[in-house]
Formats: sequence, C-alpha cells, structure tokens
Amino acid sequence: MWASGSSSTDSREFSYEFYTSNLELLRHSNFSNVNTYNPNNITIYCTTIGNLEKIIYYYFESDGEMVCLNPNGTILPSGPNEPSFSVPRNLATHGAHKVRIELYQYINGKADKTSSATPIEMEIGVVDSSSQLPVIWLGEYNTEYY
Repeated sequence: MWASGSSSTDSREFSYEFYTSNLELLRHSNFSNVNTYNPNNITIYCTTIGNLEKIIYYYFESDGEMVCLNPNGTILPSGPNEPSFSVPRNLATHGAHKVRIELYQYINGKADKTSSATPIEMEIGVVDSSSQLPVIWLGEYNTEYY
C-alpha cells in the first residue's frame, strides 16, 4: 500500500500480510452409495479442509422433508477434520433418504453464509430387516437402480 498527501510530496509505504485458506467439504472414504444402511446405526461422515474455524450442518430427509439434525451447527477447529453425526432411529425409516452436509466459515460466533464450501448431497438406502418392502434408490448412478 502506498499513500501520498495532496499538498505534500511526502509519501509512506505500508506492508500488510494476508493469510487465506481453502474451505472444502469432501466425502469421507467410509461413505458408499451402493451399501444399504441399518436404521439403528447410520452415521454420516465427511472430511473438512480449512485453516479457519468452521461450522457444519447435517440434514436428513425423512418423509419427504429435510430435517436439520444439528440446528445450532457443530463448530470445528482450524485445520482438517473428519466430523461425523448419527441419525436418530425415528428418522431412519425403511426406504431411500437424502443426506445433505453444509459447511461455513465460523466468524464472530455465527456461520458466515457468504463463505461456504460446496455442499455434499447424497442418497442412501435404509433397510429395516423386519420390513419385506423393497428399497429402490438412484444414488449417484443415473442409469442403474439398486
């Protein structure tokens, strides 16, 4: 930065250092959209990258409606993280469900909605062994059903 006065030839030079960091949300290696899930044990995993405080939100579709599993968000420290969240049994009914994960920078005690990672959205199949109904879900493969 360089500044000069309008009525003087004196000038000053200033140097400032700015640090930036990527904010990324990635699928975790534990997730596979070709596996079915037990309704008693569904844990949503992901990987976050960013050398800044972050806040993460997990959503689960139940009865056609997206439900936020952690309405206040979960604060993550600076650096890479591998957070997870368990889906309550009452939401994990037999059938196909969508999962959505959103990640934002955490500034001044709140989520900064202008600084976010690309959300992850995936579809999973939940199989209740007591049900005789089939589960059909598209997953990520546009030409195959499971």
